[in-house]
Amino acid sequence: MYKVFNQHRTIIFTENLTSYKIMAEDSLIVVKQLEDLLPAYHDYMQDHSKNRLIFLIEDKFNQCVYKFFSNFKLIGAAGGLIVNQRGELLMIRRFSKWDLPKGKIDEDEHIQAAAIRECMEETALEKMSIVKELESTYHIYEVKNKSILKRTHWFLMETDS
Repeated sequence: MYKVFNQHRTIIFTENLTSYKIMAEDSLIVVKQLEDLLPAYHDYMQDHSKNRLIFLIEDKFNQCVYKFFSNFKLIGAAGGLIVNQRGELLMIRRFSKWDLPKGKIDEDEHIQAAAIRECMEETALEKMSIVKELESTYHIYEVKNKSILKRTHWFLMETDS
């Protein structure tokens, strides 16, 4: 299963619906052919009454997801959910919104090293360690009329600060 966020909406790619309660405001599209994928996505983006698009892919799941992802410029990022010994969560304020520290992975940089570097740069913390890897997230956004798909690798981190 993959969840992709686009603005304030969610696109879900799944092979089964057992973990979802379909709501009236959802779009459920069963993909039987790869050619159905992009037109359905573009229709969804034009229809602002739908909050969540669920692609139920009955066959060739990985091939369908790859086909969808290949329509975007891919960017890798890494970040952290940082907690201290008291269980307090560290958040940053960016562009008038609360966020977790993260940033782009440099070329030839290991994902865990990028996560620590970015978190240190954005929080001014000098010491933190990775506890475990968390689920990655995917976000679509536009830059200069180009569609970007950013995959962010998340890690649970701890600090004594």
